[in-house]
Amino acid sequence: MPCWYFEKKEIRNTPSIQDGLDHATEARYRREGARFIIDAGTKMGLYPYTILYLYLMSDSTNINEG
Repeated sequence: MPCWYFEKKEIRNTPSIQDGLDHATEARYRREGARFIIDAGTKMGLYPYTILYLYLMSDSTNINEG
């Protein structure tokens, strides 16, 4: 089972930061993505926060990547 708790150093070193995204831009992208996930999950009658949590720590939000 994956560990769902992250240390502060892990939160400050997300995949987006590793890809060169600055903290302010990453925070904006993640807010927008989080809002979408919560809205979509709520409209579908799902509990969206589990999906949201995994989204925030699983992949880079750097749209300029590769």
